[in-house]
Amino acid sequence: MPYITVESGQLTIAQKEELISKLTDISSKIMNIPQDSFMVAIKELPNKNIGIGGKSIAIIKEEYMARMGEVKNKLVFYIQKYKNFSKILKLWGIW
Repeated sequence: MPYITVESGQLTIAQKEELISKLTDISSKIMNIPQDSFMVAIKELPNKNIGIGGKSIAIIKEEYMARMGEVKNKLVFYIQKYKNFSKILKLWGIW
């Protein structure tokens, strides 16, 4: 019986169901073993217990959200300044 283990940060129930389904499906096809022979285990770790580049995922997410807040603030500033979204798109070279 093949056993697949996934260690990750926190996932929603929908994400877990999709992960289990797709891992089982593709592994069954690749290995030519019936799907009901597979066992999938998901081990969730709190974001504060996983680190990348010397920072916990919790800190990385906080920093990301702060940057997104800055981007939102800049966008609001330009919208208020130019009052016309097409001007912003032209300014950014999108239009």
